[in-house]
Amino acid sequence: MPTVNVGASVFAGESQTIPTNAETQITFSGAAYDTDTMFDSTTSTLEVNTAGRYLLKGRILWDFTANDEGQRQLRISVNGSVVAFDGQDTADAPVGMGTSQDVSTIVQLNVGDVISLRAFQTTGSDATSTWLFTGETNVAPQLQAEWLAP
Repeated sequence: MPTVNVGASVFAGESQTIPTNAETQITFSGAAYDTDTMFDSTTSTLEVNTAGRYLLKGRILWDFTANDEGQRQLRISVNGSVVAFDGQDTADAPVGMGTSQDVSTIVQLNVGDVISLRAFQTTGSDATSTWLFTGETNVAPQLQAEWLAP
């Protein structure tokens, strides 16, 4: 069986405000790679061109105000429906450092399915999805889709 390399990894090139109590789609500015022309820069989404089982991964780096009763959430959506979710307590906010959050899943996708990364937080004030570039790599925010099998 021939090797099939289908996938994309997109990144943000600037920080983005995440208002409190408002689901916010993460905006991406470029692709580290895109072997199947998946990235739609107009909508900051990935569109499936090859049907199959995919590994989906999302990551952001939060900068926020600590809140003992708050929560931050990262969600991967397909066609507007959440397929992966991670929620974390916002009681602890490291001073001068961001807090990384990752989410991943494996799902069956069809041609035309649209993948997005969304953030939500309840700290009571605006938070930031911080842009992080290390060495020669954008590490956050990031959204990846890797084809695994038909």
